[in-house]
Amino acid sequence: MSITTSFKSFHQRTRLSLFQSSKFLECSCDMGVQDFWVVLFVIGFCFQPLVLRSHNLTCHPNDLYALLDFSSSLQSAIGGWGKNFSADCCKWAGSNQFDGEIPSNLPSCRHLNNINLARNNLSGQIPDSFKDFHTLNYLSLSNSSHYNLSSALQILQQCQNLTTLVLAMNFYDEELPADPTIHFAKLKVLIITNSRLTGSIPQWLSRSSRLQLLDISWNCLEGTIPAWLGNFTDLFFLDISNNSFNGYIPRSLTKLQSLITGNISFREPSPDFPLFMKKNASARGLQYNKVWSFPPTLDFSNNNLSGPIWPAFGNLKALHVLNLGFNSLSGPIPNYLSEVTNLETLDLSHNKLSGEIPPSLVRLSFLSKFSVAYNQLDGEIPTGGQFGTFPNSSFEGNNNICGDYASPCPSFSEPLPQPRPHSKSRVEYKGVVIGIAMGFVFGVACFIITDRYVWTWHF
Repeated sequence: MSITTSFKSFHQRTRLSLFQSSKFLECSCDMGVQDFWVVLFVIGFCFQPLVLRSHNLTCHPNDLYALLDFSSSLQSAIGGWGKNFSADCCKWAGSNQFDGEIPSNLPSCRHLNNINLARNNLSGQIPDSFKDFHTLNYLSLSNSSHYNLSSALQILQQCQNLTTLVLAMNFYDEELPADPTIHFAKLKVLIITNSRLTGSIPQWLSRSSRLQLLDISWNCLEGTIPAWLGNFTDLFFLDISNNSFNGYIPRSLTKLQSLITGNISFREPSPDFPLFMKKNASARGLQYNKVWSFPPTLDFSNNNLSGPIWPAFGNLKALHVLNLGFNSLSGPIPNYLSEVTNLETLDLSHNKLSGEIPPSLVRLSFLSKFSVAYNQLDGEIPTGGQFGTFPNSSFEGNNNICGDYASPCPSFSEPLPQPRPHSKSRVEYKGVVIGIAMGFVFGVACFIITDRYVWTWHF
């Protein structure tokens, strides 16, 4: 069997596994470089056992047979491969721990469009040759040691077909450049998280009108949230959490069309490598293999935002996650939030909200995570709907609320206390006595005066 035939068999039988692998390159190149890309495919595929092993999983039979077919066609055997070594191919030798710089000749592969070099030991700057990488659609370089973000963006903006750019956990302590000449015309996904970036949300991003997913969380960004973010008609996922943004939440964000109509589309094929959404600084995060599988989200938590929660957030009927926790928001919780019928997570904790918890929120039938803890709320906690499933911690830290998760509410149905039956008669009796006494005194006084008058007149 030729290496070409073997590779086709290998590719057909492991396509799903390859798509789930975190390190592989996809390319259809000239025959002169085919062997090179076959090796890269194998290396990328061999990283999967490490991932599977970390989840205590075993090798899938299709993966085993595909690897056996591939290795049998090679002129020399690969050490540590084969059933004699282990029937579990997850234990076969192979891991990607590339170091050094990104190869500058990658753009020479004329049909290469999907590159994921994440979670390696790569370092250095983005090669200047990437300016001519016009076939590149998806690029992930996360969790490496690259530097010079300004240069990287200047170069990558010239990749005319780039739609997905993942640069998380790189460019540590640099400033998010504000260069107005930067322009990503076709960019739909931008993820630059966990990098301790400084600066603010740059104005040049406003021209990336096709943006659907923007995640710049877990940085050191500051300033206000620009109102022009509300102009992105396709934006359905916005995470700016764990930064230092201040000011009001722009009212324009209540007009995001994709979150109003639910019309979320990604016309071009989605990246074949997985994307991750981190939940905290140390966790690996949730994996989503397709861009459109991310839940429609607005996450502004852990900032310094102030002002009210706009009632018009109720317009965003396609929204699944609204996280405004750990800010300084004030005012009431809008009743109109009950109109966000697809809401699954609502976190308003650790703010300065006042008033009652709207009873209308019991109509949110998909709500599974809810918290208004540590605010200044009062009144009775609503009952019914999903509210019977929330823990006590969802309501703690509010001194004036009552109900099933707090102190019992006072009952106002008990009759008011009535005076004792004898109270009235005692008052009347006292009046009679006083009246008799005054009458007696008045009578005696009259008698004395009259008697003296008669006596005097007679003599």
